[in-house]
Amino acid sequence: MANKYGYDAAAYDAALAALKAEVGALLPPQPMYTEAYLGRFLRARKLNVPKAKAMLVANLQWRKTNGADTVLSGPAPDPRMVQAHPHGFLGFGRNGCPVFIERTGKSALPLLLPHLSSDAVMHWKVYFQEQLQRLMREAHTEQCIAVMDMDGLSLKQATKQALDFYKLTGAVDEANYPEELNCVFVINASTIFTTLWKVVKHFFDEGVRSKVRILGRDYAAELHQAIAPEELPPFLGGTRQECPAWCGELSYLKQSGLGYTASGMTVVKIAAGSDYCFDASSPSGTLAWQFSCSRAPLRFSVRRDKSLVVAETRVEDGEIGCSGSLPAAVEVTYTLVWSNDSADSCTLSFRVFSDQAGPAGPAA
Repeated sequence: MANKYGYDAAAYDAALAALKAEVGALLPPQPMYTEAYLGRFLRARKLNVPKAKAMLVANLQWRKTNGADTVLSGPAPDPRMVQAHPHGFLGFGRNGCPVFIERTGKSALPLLLPHLSSDAVMHWKVYFQEQLQRLMREAHTEQCIAVMDMDGLSLKQATKQALDFYKLTGAVDEANYPEELNCVFVINASTIFTTLWKVVKHFFDEGVRSKVRILGRDYAAELHQAIAPEELPPFLGGTRQECPAWCGELSYLKQSGLGYTASGMTVVKIAAGSDYCFDASSPSGTLAWQFSCSRAPLRFSVRRDKSLVVAETRVEDGEIGCSGSLPAAVEVTYTLVWSNDSADSCTLSFRVFSDQAGPAGPAA
């Protein structure tokens, strides 16, 4: 007779007992290390006990190295991860599984990742996953439902760093949090997504790929079969009243609105045919700047009293690490100008500072 996992019940129970006998003495005394936890590794290795043991032993070492057992009692991850890459847990599926939602099409990871260390990214990943493990334990389930919203997705979001990010997170999940996906709904999928999927699908094993359901803009009926509308936010066709900030309007992408700060970098969106100006002075005698742009090229110049003091240069889409400086007396105010002459909006990430005395402030 088959069990709920689709395996012969007697064979599964025997393999689980054998695995428990092999690794029981190695397990820390935390409540999460149950038979259900062992079973996920056993299923990931198709009931092959030696392979499941090897996978579990490597997982225990990884958890120790990354502080997974205590991460939720420590500092929270960098808040910019949610601001620039909106995601979180919200509600439960009709089957009782917690629901994870990622607004992939609204992600600004290419702007943020250059300013995050690999340790900060891993801390976010571990913290996020341990939150999920706790939610699943509280819900008495071993799986979750994921919803990936591709509305707004652009090929320009698929930088090497962003793809490496997904490759890393997929590898962490596969090696250390196996068999936790019930299903994945990819919604508002366009031809851009199908193009990217040909690349990123190889970051995940066949078991994960088989659970992915790719839907277009007519996703509501199928999604609501798995998750009731009252559990979903309005942007997913739901009726949930109380939603976290990442479910609302993403203000960091507004034209002329200041966005998240990444290591002192301010992010603004410049509409097609518009300029963005920033007035600054420096107490140290030297004014410096760094910036990058994405989605469209920009022209950059520095002016003083409408006179050009730094000749205009063109900065291409995706160019990073643009920088410069000039002498600046305390009483002198310079205007940094970024001009977008293209037909598309452009995202600018910039920092203006003093070489010797820290960040330069906006002119009064």
